[in-house]
Amino acid sequence: MESIFYYINQTGSFVFSLVIVLSVLIFFHELGHFIFARIFGVGVEKFSLGFGPRIFGRTIGRTDYRVSLFPLGGYVKLVGEEPDDEIDPEDEAYSFSNKPLYQKMLVVAAGPAFNVVLAWILFIFISFVTGIPSQLPQIIGVSENSPAHESGLLPGDLVVAVDKELVDTWQDMAALISESNGKTVNLTVKRYDELIDFKIKPKAYKDKNLFGETVDRYMIGISNAKISLTNETIDKIIAANISDEIIQSLTVLIDKEFITAKSFSEALESAIGKEAFNKNKDIIWKHLHVDKLEYNVKQLSAFQAIIEGTKHTGRMVNLTLLGLWKFITGSLGADTIGGPIAIAQMADQSAKAGWINLVFFIAIISINLALVNLLPIPVLDGGHLMFFCFEAISRRPVNLKAREVAQRIGIAFLVTVMIAVTYNDIIRSFFR
Repeated sequence: MESIFYYINQTGSFVFSLVIVLSVLIFFHELGHFIFARIFGVGVEKFSLGFGPRIFGRTIGRTDYRVSLFPLGGYVKLVGEEPDDEIDPEDEAYSFSNKPLYQKMLVVAAGPAFNVVLAWILFIFISFVTGIPSQLPQIIGVSENSPAHESGLLPGDLVVAVDKELVDTWQDMAALISESNGKTVNLTVKRYDELIDFKIKPKAYKDKNLFGETVDRYMIGISNAKISLTNETIDKIIAANISDEIIQSLTVLIDKEFITAKSFSEALESAIGKEAFNKNKDIIWKHLHVDKLEYNVKQLSAFQAIIEGTKHTGRMVNLTLLGLWKFITGSLGADTIGGPIAIAQMADQSAKAGWINLVFFIAIISINLALVNLLPIPVLDGGHLMFFCFEAISRRPVNLKAREVAQRIGIAFLVTVMIAVTYNDIIRSFFR
């Protein structure tokens, strides 16, 4: 019975988080269509948050502003939205279909554009509130048999320049080393009060990128953290009722240093075995000895926050486009795509992690919604823009019959995708 109540509580939390996220996203999307329709004198019959029967609302002028029963979506209904709509003679001047082509394209494109604007505003807000966290380019750990170790770099060294380019943060230093693509780099390091130059050839290490693909990442084997087991941490693990056999296996790792979580996890699994690793890794991780750099937070002025928010929006747009391209070309498998259950879970996790995390999540999803909506698939905004582009080139509208067929194909495609991503969600949530 307790597990049933837990499941109901979790499901309610997921649904509530999903409704909040989608309500914000859909409102801004439809607001874009609405504002540009009004700018160009297009009549708006309905502005609805949600689908289905009207729950409540208010009619102002000709527009019915309403909240509908099913909150997962929304829409704007324009006068003369479809070419075959029947329009009263007095409404001809307000018909969407009768407007110039460029105005119709702007009305359609405004929805996705407003989603990008929403993300931009949210990224600016986050930058202003939280500032920019960064770490000094100071070496805490050096991996054995790495290029850094062989060159003589030591824990405590502070990197001040890479190939004569000054670096203030760990992130800038790591990026310059990675961008070398294996070419020898010159590191200028401050050790005590002395500046020392090191010529180091980065080595390609297998790593996972943001899309889960295995790639070569060029690194020199330094870290801003150092992970180790000590006699003191072993005593804490013993107190957590770990078996004597595992404790004996762990002793081989005492005082050894690892500079990444991955390297320690591999060593730990090798020492105690896969089954014991999976069962006890969380308890062991809890009691590790970790030396790491602290983050410094640089607070931004309003102008600096606008610049940083703009940069972050551009980065997220580029990443989303790259992800879509990889999916279309088959570089990313269909099992990497999430649907409504995944979005609800991530929204719920973001909400529980704090309101800033939820705002950040909304911004990311808003960009995804904008760019997916621009795909040239009938029934999406991108599909309408595709029809308008054809009209601009051919100087005549798309044949109504052809348009209907294309829209049916588009709907069938979207339904297939929704079934596939929901299946992925269920498999990830309940069978992995």
